[in-house]
Amino acid sequence: MRLGHVDGLLFNGQTLESLMLGLEQSGVEIGGTTPVTNLATVPGMSGGLDLSLHDSMDAAYTGTRTITMHIYTEGDEQDVIAAKIKLGDYQGKTGSLTWRTLPGEYRGTITVGMWNDKFDGKILAGSLVDVTLTCQPMLYGRRSVQKLVEGNNMVRVPGNRETWPVLTLTPEPGARGLQVECGQRFLRIPDNPLPIGGTVLLDCANRRASANGNLIQVTLDSDWFPLTPKATEIVCTNCSGSIAFEPMTLI
Repeated sequence: MRLGHVDGLLFNGQTLESLMLGLEQSGVEIGGTTPVTNLATVPGMSGGLDLSLHDSMDAAYTGTRTITMHIYTEGDEQDVIAAKIKLGDYQGKTGSLTWRTLPGEYRGTITVGMWNDKFDGKILAGSLVDVTLTCQPMLYGRRSVQKLVEGNNMVRVPGNRETWPVLTLTPEPGARGLQVECGQRFLRIPDNPLPIGGTVLLDCANRRASANGNLIQVTLDSDWFPLTPKATEIVCTNCSGSIAFEPMTLI
């Protein structure tokens, strides 16, 4: 996909103009992405045996994509150098790219390429450079926080790919343990000698559980779960609170 010289492009939440930069006529190139597959050759079986890893939506996991921005800066020599310094500060850092109606932002590692300087006589008048982002394949949507009550809850997730939530829970008064269930998976905090109290945080992406900032363990039969893009039932036992996630969209 190619985005031409268009308005509405934000690099790390800023317009290129605010960084003393502009977008060349060739614009922005958003590279494709390829599912990561693993086929083993098996005698007597056409195509081989598919050993690819699949997510909870039965889709093979997808590799990274590369986004290339064709950028220029121009002005007097001090302006050009200042723009180079501003952009060079992003080298190797994590950045984002958004554009108008795309349902989220691309996130990846920034690489600032080789500058191609342009001179007016002996005076530096401008420079061209390609800036790339080695990105996760999906667009990250706006973070959503939905309330959870004790018992059954319906959580609606937009997008078209699974996303990993973070749950912030308040145990019911006197509760020594709690459980959150999503379909066939659940996370359980085992019963403690004393009531839990305070706030319990369950970070499904990083497989991390804590109570009042202190690490705790979930039970061995617990299974960290993602949310799929649909209405999903979450059952809270001995707790209430909220669930936060970023919708994921693959285009």
